[in-house]
Amino acid sequence: MKQINNTIVYRDYVIASDVVVIPAILDATHFFYQEEIEIALELLNEKINCGDSSTYQFIVAECDNTVIGYICYGKIPLTQSSYDVYWVAVHPDFQGNGIGFSLLLRAEETIKKASGKNLFIETSGRKLYQPTHSFYRKSGYTISAVFTDFYADGDDKLVFYKKLI
Repeated sequence: MKQINNTIVYRDYVIASDVVVIPAILDATHFFYQEEIEIALELLNEKINCGDSSTYQFIVAECDNTVIGYICYGKIPLTQSSYDVYWVAVHPDFQGNGIGFSLLLRAEETIKKASGKNLFIETSGRKLYQPTHSFYRKSGYTISAVFTDFYADGDDKLVFYKKLI
């Protein structure tokens, strides 16, 4: 973990250079399969190409003008006030500094301002993800559903939930 001596800057928009940096962050975590990284890139490109007409929203964390983490979330179609978090990732060199928590909190605040009330996060049940599960629990989320062998045999899908008040 790198000690952060400078201020973290958060922006709620994406730029062209993010298409290179964000997939590199996802790859560096060693949590995501290549197909997952490609999907994250698709969402990023949609936001860049479609702007406000895209349903995907982003918050990007930077330190010294270098992207070190991000969150992607959006309103769930056909719901009144429910949102999904699609991706949260912080470069491994910067994990443990509260950046992931800050990204999640900023997304929650933005969602509440848009009258959002429910936030869901889907993730793998693999042992590798236990630190992620702990992070969500510490952030006030509970497991609301488990889909056994969803991704593959022995790889359940866990759905974390938080009521935003």
